[in-house]
Amino acid sequence: MDPRDNPYAMPKSDLGSGIATVPADGLPPADTGKRFVAYMIDGLALAAVAGVAMGAFVVLAMTVLPKDNQELLINLLSLVFQFGLLVAYALYGALMESSGWQATLGKRAMGIMVVDERGAPLTFGKALGRNVAKWLLMGICGLLAITPLVDARKRGVWDQVAKTRVVPRGYEPL
Repeated sequence: MDPRDNPYAMPKSDLGSGIATVPADGLPPADTGKRFVAYMIDGLALAAVAGVAMGAFVVLAMTVLPKDNQELLINLLSLVFQFGLLVAYALYGALMESSGWQATLGKRAMGIMVVDERGAPLTFGKALGRNVAKWLLMGICGLLAITPLVDARKRGVWDQVAKTRVVPRGYEPL
C-alpha cells in the first residue's frame, strides 16, 4: 500500500510554504503570533480606559472620603474597583465576541475571530463563559496563557473549557 493512501497516516505539512494545516474538524487555527498581538492591543486599550477610570476614582476618593481612614478605605475600594475591572474585561470580550464581528478590537485588527467547535458564531452565554474562564484561569495561574502555543489545535485552556476556537477571519469550514 502506498503511504499516501493510508487514511490513518499523519498528514504531511510543509511548514516552509506558509500553508496552514487544517485540522480534521475543518477549523484552521489562528496564528499564535496574531493572537498575542491581538491580546496586547486589547490589553493596551483596556488599560488606557482603566487608567483614566482609576485616576478619576483616586481623585474622587481623596476628596470625598474622610481623612482619618482614607488609606484603608482607598485600599478596600481599590479591591472592589479591580474586581469591577475583571468583570468589565469579561463583559467586553463577551459582547465583542458574540457580536457580528465575532472578535474583540484586537482580534479584528489582526484578522482573527472566535467561533464554537462547529464554526458557528458564539452566543453571548458561550462568549461570557469563555471570557470568565480565561480571566479566572489566568488569574489562578498566569502560565496558562501559553497553552495556545502547546495545544495541537492552538486553543487556550479557556477555549477548551468553552469549546471554542480562534480562527482566521473568513475561513471556510469543510
